[in-house]
Amino acid sequence: MAATIADAHLEVLEDWGAGAMPHPGGTLLAHLERTANLLAAWGASDDLVLAALFHATYGADGFAPSLKDLDERDVLRAQIGEAAEAIAGSMPLATARRLTRR
Repeated sequence: MAATIADAHLEVLEDWGAGAMPHPGGTLLAHLERTANLLAAWGASDDLVLAALFHATYGADGFAPSLKDLDERDVLRAQIGEAAEAIAGSMPLATARRLTRR
């Protein structure tokens, strides 16, 4: 696990409801941890690992619930920093169609 994935980050996600939110393969929190750990194992930067951990904060294409609204971006910035939040904040804009377009 990357040094940037602190217990405090996981507690924030739990407080925001990610641990109780169903997601394919378990809960949203489990998905977020798996995603961040994968990027950490690949040697991604701390900002990218944190963005992965919080990538569904504002929702995602095909996954309607969100943990925070886009007008609450300052809340996430305070948790993970401006650079990581900018990456995580772009996720609702990246639709599955755009990511898979050939």
